[in-house]
Amino acid sequence: MTGDDAAVRAINQVRTRLHTIFGDKIDLSDVTSKNEQDRASQYLTRSLAALYIKSEVPITVSAATKTITDGFNDGGIDAIAWNKNSKTLYLVQTKWRWKPDKGIELGDFLKLKDGIHNILKLEFSAFNDKVKSNAPLISSALDDIDTKLRVALVHTSGQKLSGDVKKQIAEIEKAQNQYSPDFLTFEEVDLARVTSLARAEAKSANIDKEVLLKNFGVASGPYAAYYGEISGEDVWSWYDEFKEVLFAENLRFVLSNSEVNQAIIETIEKTPNSFWYYNNGITVVCRTISKKPIGGADSASGVFNIEGMSVVNGAQTIGSLHAAKSSGSSLDKVKVQARFISLKDAPGDFGANVTRTNNTQNNLTSVDFVALDPNQERLAGELKNIGIQYAYRRGDSIADEKNGFDIREATVALACANSDLRLAVYAKRYISGLWEDIKKEPYISIFNESVTGRYLWALVRLEREIQNQLVAASGSKFGREKLILVHSNRFLAHIVLNRLDLSKLGNKGAKIKSKAKDAKELTDKVASSLLHILSNEYLESYPGNLFKNQDKQEELKPKVISLLESDFDSDPLIFDL
Repeated sequence: MTGDDAAVRAINQVRTRLHTIFGDKIDLSDVTSKNEQDRASQYLTRSLAALYIKSEVPITVSAATKTITDGFNDGGIDAIAWNKNSKTLYLVQTKWRWKPDKGIELGDFLKLKDGIHNILKLEFSAFNDKVKSNAPLISSALDDIDTKLRVALVHTSGQKLSGDVKKQIAEIEKAQNQYSPDFLTFEEVDLARVTSLARAEAKSANIDKEVLLKNFGVASGPYAAYYGEISGEDVWSWYDEFKEVLFAENLRFVLSNSEVNQAIIETIEKTPNSFWYYNNGITVVCRTISKKPIGGADSASGVFNIEGMSVVNGAQTIGSLHAAKSSGSSLDKVKVQARFISLKDAPGDFGANVTRTNNTQNNLTSVDFVALDPNQERLAGELKNIGIQYAYRRGDSIADEKNGFDIREATVALACANSDLRLAVYAKRYISGLWEDIKKEPYISIFNESVTGRYLWALVRLEREIQNQLVAASGSKFGREKLILVHSNRFLAHIVLNRLDLSKLGNKGAKIKSKAKDAKELTDKVASSLLHILSNEYLESYPGNLFKNQDKQEELKPKVISLLESDFDSDPLIFDL
């Protein structure tokens, strides 16, 4: 049998499986006038898109079919989906090929390229109603600085992508990732991967693996369980192969770009030898677990057969290992503590209880250690004396926002008011980084003995005025201009607060209303200046990436200040004084 014969057989098997999975759930109401062959192709093109989405996003078959946008004026985009767990926006183009010798045409990909650009500019006028219905979702996703964009080309061709198509892919990635290296990723899902996805959909979360555990031990009972060290490379390979199916029984999936994940990645990159000491490890439940005879009774290492495994705790650890590896970091020195718990002889609710308790107990984060700083208790006392509630411990709630604020709001205000732009960037993309060590920089740059309760409360109110003014201004803007105002909030607050005289802000009887008026007027001017500059520069950049890139903001800051100090006559965006 030739390679082409094998490919044709795989295509036919995938076709049968797609009909089994999606049945009559694929909408073909817009292609009733086409002949039977064309309708069959349309069904398979659309179901292929839904199959890919379902493999990436934890949704039902019916929900996956509703992500399909394929049709006239689809801009080369056959499905759009949002994974709230990983904060990933998916744009999918699918090409069903009945024969493996037909490749992907450059014209089809150029159509997709134009569609991507229009999506990023929030320009939907040329799209069909299916794409337009996703406009609120897309706008909301692109408003979030942590959003990633995954562009997938899913096909059943047996041909490799042409050099021209690869060149276009490289151009898209270079243009969109110049300020944030991992914002846009392109994925080719070829016939082999499509076949794997179709097969995995039939088995759901039925994952069987052979696992090498070092320095392992055995739980004394009452249920079978083993624990030990597993290599970071092995754990990475799990997610690379199974994606979020690996977490079928978990309470949550990988939270892309979360502060916890960023801290894990930094450990991998900077101190891989300490990973085992710093990380809580992972917990896996499975149907059965058995040790292979190789190695005998020596507990230094053992090979185990794990059937029906699902990770119930450690999704962020696994996702971070995968992200670090994908960014070029080595996992050779990373060791992960792992537990494997068999449910074979356990009560019916035991697995659910393991999942629940492992995700709700001992969940400390960096903000919990801020409570150990005496300055926090001092500030809370000073603020209480003037009738203001300050919640600096996790779990505290603010009874009245007009007379209270929390540690996060305080951190943002102090970071943006600092002359070091780096701290405002931290506040935007990784606020936990400001809390990592209460005895070192950058924490002591913002929380120290010089900060008084009165000053902090006044500063928080000014920062609120800036943000309220910016929100009002962005409400009258659309497309890229709106995204600029949304994503520049910390950068803009940094410029405004550093151009105001805050020297007397902590004095008793300080004129906060007058200072708030100045802050609102300056916010309007800075925002207008920013829009003016970015209408002529950085035109190919996605604003969400630009405003989490410190180097680019350092480059942009003097341009904004220079324009403010020139004769530039900015058009008022909004005044509500």
